[in-house]
Amino acid sequence: MKLLHSLALLGSLIITAGPICPLAHAEEVPEPRNKIAILVDSSGSFKDRQTDAINRIVALLDTMAQAKLHRWDDVTDEISVIALDAMPDVIWKGSLRDLKALPRDCWVARFKARGDYAKCTDIAGGFNMALDQVAGNPLFVKKYIIAFTDLVSEPPKTSACNCSAAVYGPPRKFPWERLQDVSIAVLWLPVDQRWEWQQVVARKGLAANFRFYTTSETKTITLSPPPKAEEDPAVAAANAAQVRTAATGWIKGFIRIVASIIALVVLAPLAFLFLRWFVQTLLPALLAGIRSIGAWLGALLAARSVAHNSAVIGQPVAAVAAVPQPAPSAPGRNRGFPGGSTNA
Repeated sequence: MKLLHSLALLGSLIITAGPICPLAHAEEVPEPRNKIAILVDSSGSFKDRQTDAINRIVALLDTMAQAKLHRWDDVTDEISVIALDAMPDVIWKGSLRDLKALPRDCWVARFKARGDYAKCTDIAGGFNMALDQVAGNPLFVKKYIIAFTDLVSEPPKTSACNCSAAVYGPPRKFPWERLQDVSIAVLWLPVDQRWEWQQVVARKGLAANFRFYTTSETKTITLSPPPKAEEDPAVAAANAAQVRTAATGWIKGFIRIVASIIALVVLAPLAFLFLRWFVQTLLPALLAGIRSIGAWLGALLAARSVAHNSAVIGQPVAAVAAVPQPAPSAPGRNRGFPGGSTNA
């Protein structure tokens, strides 16, 4: 019984002490990653530069595929390749690990097969699709769009072959509001196009987000993969504070458990001695006292009952004694006729 009581007490103390490992309940924070969308213009106005654009994209993907990955890297960069034409479409998408396992030009054949869509170019639609591919919490996702295009907007009007008039500046439905946390590089842009787009970008407050390269500039640059995604400093500080809070809670919980065990070891024998004294000494005395009080109350009630009964019996006797008795009659007188004389 003593062992069972001790275990029960220990269990109650542990429950009171709270969770021993609050770190297990800490909110998991997503790993930072890059998301990259590559737009390739397949329209007729960009036809002369498509081969060079494809070669640059293949070289960029080759460089990215050479990045060293560890078996425990669950989160890697994500890449999407989008054909920019009358009906923009994702022609390849995968992670950096997928890219390593595929042929370097696995998407090129599909891109070249899109000749039916080459008459028009939906610039706004293509950028909207690219933004969908890089969507994510900006605290954990670094977003990049690389566009090989002259940015001449000729969206389809009634069919994929019936195009609207060419617009050389930003189209009316361009998704400016979605570009606040995205880095955009545009290559092979005619110089007049760059000037017009640069003015609008500056007015929108997005000059730091865009990098425009004209036809001559594009020939001199080498595309490099985006840097490894790092955790946002504010998020890193919040995560560190969360870890510190969780560690403090774990230490406090551990101290409570140790204190509870020490208290159990010290107090359990005392509690057992007190319980034995209570059962063997105090409890019998209390019961004897209760029995004495009960006997005294019983005697008191019996005495009161006897006194009450005596009072009830004595009252009628006194009443009968107080009733006056009739006077004795004269001898020889007829008691049946009051006031009459005796017969001769």
